[in-house]
Amino acid sequence: MDKSVFERHPEGDVIPYGVWEGRPLLWRVLDREGDKRLLLAEEIVARQPYNKTYDNTYWQTSTLRRWLNQAFFQKAFTLQERSRILNTRMKNPPNPRYLTSGGGDTVDKLFLLELEQLEQYLPTDADRALGHWWWVRSPGLNILSAASVYEDGSVYDTGINIHYADGGVRPAMWVLLRN
Repeated sequence: MDKSVFERHPEGDVIPYGVWEGRPLLWRVLDREGDKRLLLAEEIVARQPYNKTYDNTYWQTSTLRRWLNQAFFQKAFTLQERSRILNTRMKNPPNPRYLTSGGGDTVDKLFLLELEQLEQYLPTDADRALGHWWWVRSPGLNILSAASVYEDGSVYDTGINIHYADGGVRPAMWVLLRN
């Protein structure tokens, strides 16, 4: 995708970027910072557990984070597309309601939004509703659960058990306009 594609599409627009399981991936432009754009998958790209085992888990140790930044990253994007996806330092704040630790900071190419970002970028239930629940990066009530968004778009900050295999994955990433 060339620079002009990003310039033509302001925040809120949907653009194609990458292919997964034979279908083009569509991304919503959420934010702009100079030559960078924050993109969020328009739909759920896969169904995965947050973590494959039911153990205390932070985002930094989750199997979902590893899958997004390794297998998904390598298979969904061309070499040129991968070169534009930025390493992003992720703060992993505590759950604001339960004060459950979010663990240490991470550096990710692909990530999930956290609870505060949901409020900022997807402020209404209608903005978040996808017809299937999906994971949020933030912990839930404890570190055996992760916050999520229900089918109707309501936020469940108490969280769903991290090993539930049918959790929707809706990744985000920062992309550079030029290399």
